[in-house]
Amino acid sequence: GLRGEPVYIPGEAVRLFVPRDADAPLPGLATDLDLFVVPEDPTTGGVAFHPTGVPLFEEFSDTIDQSLGPRPQSAAPVIADALVEVFELADTAESAVDTDTQRITFEISGAGLGDPTAIDHPISSFLAVSLVEALAEPVEVTVTADDPLTVTCRYGRDEDTT
Repeated sequence: GLRGEPVYIPGEAVRLFVPRDADAPLPGLATDLDLFVVPEDPTTGGVAFHPTGVPLFEEFSDTIDQSLGPRPQSAAPVIADALVEVFELADTAESAVDTDTQRITFEISGAGLGDPTAIDHPISSFLAVSLVEALAEPVEVTVTADDPLTVTCRYGRDEDTT
């Protein structure tokens, strides 16, 4: 079975990679990923999906005048606003960036569309895909269904470039 945490990986198109084992190295750029990622080392690998957040990000990128830029402090509030103002997926969304721990936390109230803790839910997927596109780094997502809903995105996990 799959035991690793899902990670959104940059590349020609962002992919959602679920590693076979926790702490397994990430595969190379997403352009090389098929559904089943089977490297020579049997302790690595997993599955890779097309995230639901990709078409949302594409729609969102058509609504902004410039790119998000590579700084999480400037990208996070714009992405949070898009959840509410562009897609109406939530009533409110706020972001907090901690560059020391490479963590961005989004607090969301009034989230819609089913169980927001489900893997690749449109809210968490859009946030993660947008951050991958802005930062050009892998993003791992943790969702807590408390009130308010909390989506924590950790960036900066190194890819395995071998």
